[in-house]
Order: sequence, then structure tokens, then C-alpha cells
Amino acid sequence: TRDPGMNSEALLMLAGNLEAWFYQTLAGINYDPEQPGFKHIILQPQPLGDLKYVKSSFKSLYGTIVSDWKIVEETFIWNIVIPANTTATIYIPTEDVKSIRESGQVVADSEGVEFLHMKNGAAVYKVGSGKYRFLSVVKDFNDLDNK
Repeated sequence: TRDPGMNSEALLMLAGNLEAWFYQTLAGINYDPEQPGFKHIILQPQPLGDLKYVKSSFKSLYGTIVSDWKIVEETFIWNIVIPANTTATIYIPTEDVKSIRESGQVVADSEGVEFLHMKNGAAVYKVGSGKYRFLSVVKDFNDLDNK
């Protein structure tokens, strides 16, 4: 437990929820404050450093949300699951929206995937419930934050 004793300040990070940091930041699984309870999901993974893959899930009231990504050379491969009766806003890291594929086809031809805009090195889409597999080309993940 945290108490005012010796070295208690060193435990402040662990007093928070490290597990939440893993699924909210690395996997990018977040709720929309406008629609509580994960009725609308925001998926915005944060690749960082030498990390090459993340597999994460979160059991919401509507079902299991999955964010499973990996980096292979210059390709970001992202498998996601959006539970039934929910929607999601997803942020796909990319330098070129035309490079994005969903289940092997051009993302613009994918049913239930609606392009919204580009923001901070990511293509932002709205998707309905279902399973998706996105691929995008990113030459330098460290440079995405500067865009």
C-alpha cells in the first residue's frame, strides 16, 4: 500500500492502472466520452520505439473489443474486432491513405468503412461492428507524430 513512509513516491506509477495504459495507449482501445459504456469505440494504437506487435482485448458491455497489430518492415498490419451493436472511429497509421487495404482490397471499396479525414499521421475511419484486417504502408513510424 502507499503510505507516507520511505520511498512511497517511487510507487506512484504502480498506484495507477498499468494494465489500462497497455490497452488504452499501446493497443489504442478507448471509449468515446460522448457515448459511455463503449457504445462507440475509439481505436487509436500508438506504435512506439522498437515495439513490433501488440495483442490486446477488452471485454465491454457489448462484447470483446480486439486490437491486434504488428509491424512487418514498412507495413502496419492491424486486426480489429468491433462488437455487435457498436461503432468505432479508428486511426490507421499511414503516410498515404491510398496505401491502405482492408481484407486485401482497396479500403474505399470495403463495405461499412467510411473515410473521415487525416489527422496526425493517421487516416481516420468510421466502421460498424465486425472483424477487419487493415494494412497500411508507413516508412517511418517515429515521424508520424510530426505530421
